[in-house]
Amino acid sequence: MTKTSDQNYSSFMRMNVGKYTDSWIALVGGKVIAEDKSFKKAYLHAKEVSPKEKPLFVKIPGKKVMIL
Repeated sequence: MTKTSDQNYSSFMRMNVGKYTDSWIALVGGKVIAEDKSFKKAYLHAKEVSPKEKPLFVKIPGKKVMIL
């Protein structure tokens, strides 16, 4: 992993994701730069905001998801 990837992952693991429930988020530099229910919209917004960076995309599950 690169330094940026490590920073994005570490930030994600520490963040409170409650307000992003059932959405896709994109992180660059350890900060959320895009959020949307649609991956495509989150991706396009992230590329618009930070075209040269490689964001970390994460799907935050809904409240009724069972993880086994």
